[in-house]
Amino acid sequence: MSKPAMSQSETPAVSTTRHVIGGVEMSMDDYASYIQALSYKPFLTKREASELFGIGINRLNELMNQPDCPFIAPGGNSRHKKVHRTSLERFMLEHDVYREEV
Repeated sequence: MSKPAMSQSETPAVSTTRHVIGGVEMSMDDYASYIQALSYKPFLTKREASELFGIGINRLNELMNQPDCPFIAPGGNSRHKKVHRTSLERFMLEHDVYREEV
């Protein structure tokens, strides 16, 4: 079965108007609200920290696996480590996390 042809007045959906977070598609307004809410949370999951600060999850894992990592929240188990947001912000101001080797 083929899709019906698009008329001249119809425009395809632009990918920049939507974001997908955790399998849920959001409008840009909803995404901005989500990021705004994350900026107030004291503790973040790895995925949330990755979204908020624009760091890849693998790079964040590398940083968190350092023995002297200052932004891991106390408690919890090693699989579900939480990130202390303000400590990560401070760490990012002092280090170039995008280029520095571990």
